[in-house]
Amino acid sequence: MANTPTGAGDPSAVVCRAPQPIAGNGQLGSKVCLRNYDWWKVAMNGKDIAPDGKSLIDRPTVNNPRGEGDPDAITCRTPQFVWSGPPVKICRLNSFWADVIKNHEMVDARGNVAPRVWNTDYGPAYGPGGYPYGDPRHDSGNASQSSATQGTP
Repeated sequence: MANTPTGAGDPSAVVCRAPQPIAGNGQLGSKVCLRNYDWWKVAMNGKDIAPDGKSLIDRPTVNNPRGEGDPDAITCRTPQFVWSGPPVKICRLNSFWADVIKNHEMVDARGNVAPRVWNTDYGPAYGPGGYPYGDPRHDSGNASQSSATQGTP
């Protein structure tokens, strides 16, 4: 039995979570069994099933997930400001967050992955961290910032 199922794997496989301690009374809740598809849907919406086995609770969030810890565990990023619509909690496997960091990418406020653009000719593009929709292929031509190999035409 999994301690905290993530929903990864065969979507139709049934995975059970071991009974969890119920806060305040020292008793264990019931075993919860769902299809992976359902575990994944719950987790990606920033929720978990409470120890009572019936109600949904919010997953905790972190401001800047880096993929640390168990690569198969789910980590949710604290909702960020968006121009229109409600803030969105982004929940993904730790392996996803680690790959984002390793590949020098970013996840925007709506959960879209985009390359980081660090600098333009005039400094950082549209604020710290760069604008997610900039062109990463842009070469300023400055020797210190150029992607061209020194000594080649």
